[in-house]
Amino acid sequence: LNKENIPSRAYIAFKNEEQLALFSREYDGHVFRDKTGAESQAVVEFAPYPKIPSEKRKPDNRNGTIEKDDDYISFVEALKASENAEPVTLESLSR
Repeated sequence: LNKENIPSRAYIAFKNEEQLALFSREYDGHVFRDKTGAESQAVVEFAPYPKIPSEKRKPDNRNGTIEKDDDYISFVEALKASENAEPVTLESLSR
């Protein structure tokens, strides 16, 4: 709705180099588009010191609040509406 985009990062520990290479090929440069059309491009980088960050000590105050989020609610409603919609067929488009 009126939420600002916030840069994010993720640390992923792969079990083997094949998974790492596949992920890097598929997601480096991938463009993500939000519902307003704003684009963000993913960047995959290799960590020179592959340590996984330790767990957060402080509890996340947002944990368990997604059901109250306006964007999430509208997303779920759109999914439900698309499930109930009549499927589009070639015949219906050519009328």
